[in-house]
Amino acid sequence: MRDLVRRIYRAWNWTDTVVYVSNIVAFGLFIGNCWWESLAITYAAVLLALAVQTCRAWHTPDVLREALAFGTLAGWMWPFGEWFVVRAFGWWGRYVATGPMLLDTPAYTALIGSLAGAYCFYMGRRTVDLGYGPWASGLVSGTSALGLGILGEGLFVEAGMWVYDPSPLQLFSVPLFVPIAYGAAYAWLPLLQRFRLLPRAFLFNLIMLALSMGLGLAVGFFPRP
Repeated sequence: MRDLVRRIYRAWNWTDTVVYVSNIVAFGLFIGNCWWESLAITYAAVLLALAVQTCRAWHTPDVLREALAFGTLAGWMWPFGEWFVVRAFGWWGRYVATGPMLLDTPAYTALIGSLAGAYCFYMGRRTVDLGYGPWASGLVSGTSALGLGILGEGLFVEAGMWVYDPSPLQLFSVPLFVPIAYGAAYAWLPLLQRFRLLPRAFLFNLIMLALSMGLGLAVGFFPRP
């Protein structure tokens, strides 16, 4: 543990501070939105964090730039995957707050996916920068995605952004297979590093889609009418 703390201390930089502070502020707004239940707050929180991080990446070309590019690609590919899923297996639930849509999916969902994807990617790459190998990187990315899936999905359900249909196994009104699929998919991310950014994001989304559907079928959540 002391060795880990020393490595983090030596490697810490301003980009780390920007990433963590902007995400903490966004997360605080998401928590508050459980009472406000405002679509505008959801957009403001995610766009603020993305704007701050994009400004930092624009002026300082480090790993955050690649993380944001990956997160954006992965986040905005997801509505196309969801469009396929709901026609093949049925809806997960329903979106309560909508606003601008991409196919069947609200735009804020793609933005949230972009921010979360960038964070998980960044955590994995910074783990490598600390001197650890790809397995540690996958563990950190996967654990980050699992945690964000449990807390984030629960917060957005509580904020009235969307609701899930009942599942045999669920936590905070969220089917448990959903955050597990997130975590497992991001644990694979270091193994896709040899691919260029666009095919990497595409393959990642295919993996996450397959895991989500496979686990959903396994627990009896899918198919749905």
